[in-house]
Order: sequence, then structure tokens, then C-alpha cells
Amino acid sequence: MKNWKKVLLIAVAALTSVSFAACGDDEEEEVKGTVETTFVGKLGVSMADFSMDNVEGTVTYNNEDKTCKIVLKEVTFSEKMPMTMDLVIDGATYSNGTISGSNIETQAIMNGTTMSAGFTIENLQGSLKDGKVKISAAGKYGRGADSKQDLTVTYEGSKK
Repeated sequence: MKNWKKVLLIAVAALTSVSFAACGDDEEEEVKGTVETTFVGKLGVSMADFSMDNVEGTVTYNNEDKTCKIVLKEVTFSEKMPMTMDLVIDGATYSNGTISGSNIETQAIMNGTTMSAGFTIENLQGSLKDGKVKISAAGKYGRGADSKQDLTVTYEGSKK
């Protein structure tokens, strides 16, 4: 009978140590497939020295193919802009919490119609970590070659 108790005690000890070893890994497991997260934060626009609070943004990324899409909802670039638009930044890359890209033609969605936003991002940098997103998109804004102006759009948000 004592031998059975010893065997049982050893088995319980072994299972307990295996359980603790499995739970002891503090690294976050990389999610496979597409992940979409909604944030609320502040949009900044350098050209007009303009900002907007409580802007909803969505970041969708895929760890496998390293793609990333950002949508900033119901934004304007200045107080004089008569209507809002959803600014779509599609074609960025995502890797280990870092968002980057260059030569990205942005899209605007206004009243259900998608069109060019007239903003070409030359340098996109950002991070996605601990439920927060931070993005800086620097480029040129304007419709004609002669009317292009430097523009930087920033966004910082927390998970909704």
C-alpha cells in the first residue's frame, strides 16, 4: 500500500511541475490570421496646426502575410473642411508590433463613395503595443503636381 502512495505522490508531483512549466511562459503568442482592433484617440494634422479628439480608428493586420490597413473614421484635415471622411491607409506592413510603409496612396470614403484622398504617404511609421496605437504618416497632399504640400498626419489611440 505504501508503494502505491509513493507512486501516486510522484505522479502528482510530476504533473504539477509540468503544469507550472506550461504556464510559466510569459511571452505573448503571436495570433495567426487577420486581427482587427478598434481604437479611440487623437488625430493631428501638421499643415493646418489642427487636431481632433475622440477619433475612432481601426487597425487590421495579418501576422502571416505582414499586411496592415488603417482606417481613421470621420476625420477632417482642418476646421475649414466642410465634411468628414474616413481616411484609409491600405498597403502598410506589420511585423512584431511595428507598422511601416512608403509610397502609399490613401483613399477617402465620403458618403459611401471611395476616392483618392490626395494624400501620398512617403513615410509611415507606427507601433501597436499594449492596447495602444501610435502612427505618423508624412507625405504630400494636393491634387496637382504643382499644388502638393508637405503634410504629416499623426494618430495616437487606446483600445476601445
